[in-house]
Amino acid sequence: MEYAKELGYRIKHLAIARRTEAGCETRVHPTLVAQNSLLAGVEGVMNAVWIEGDATGPTLYYGAGAGALPTASAVVADLVAIARGDGFDWRVGGEQQAALPIEQTHSAFYLRIPSLDAPGVFAEVATILGQHGISIEGAIQREAAVRGDGGSASWVPIVIVTAPVAEAAMNSALDLVQKVPEVVGQITRIRVAHFAGE
Repeated sequence: MEYAKELGYRIKHLAIARRTEAGCETRVHPTLVAQNSLLAGVEGVMNAVWIEGDATGPTLYYGAGAGALPTASAVVADLVAIARGDGFDWRVGGEQQAALPIEQTHSAFYLRIPSLDAPGVFAEVATILGQHGISIEGAIQREAAVRGDGGSASWVPIVIVTAPVAEAAMNSALDLVQKVPEVVGQITRIRVAHFAGE
């Protein structure tokens, strides 16, 4: 994750729900967020909920929500509510919206591509991404590292952060990138989230 940090990101586990014209986007996964974002500062037992509304703009709700004591408190509160017969109707009025398949969601991506230290590899990767409509917003390519025995490393990482793109386009592009002869290992892919005001 040193490259993600160098590019200005921290990794967080996010649950994302977003209403779009195409449907309801819901997903949970590790996500890179900007180091200077409010969500990047959520640590330990603290949790946060970021909500963007048409009238309110972005709002953040922050508090204890993980760990032994907050979890025990929530469980006891739920048990008391059940014992009292209290309930909550979770149905929401209005029109039903279909859940979008993950392939139709849009995210920026962090990619770490292990490749041989050979000329033209980055250009070939960039060409494949471009053919799938994927723009590169940032990249790091290092020279081959020197191993402890004095020889050069067997591979070097190509690190790329993309602009937001449909998951299906990224899947198709990475299938081809993985087949580039100079790509010598499994590609690491992490979604990147950007929030209003960043």
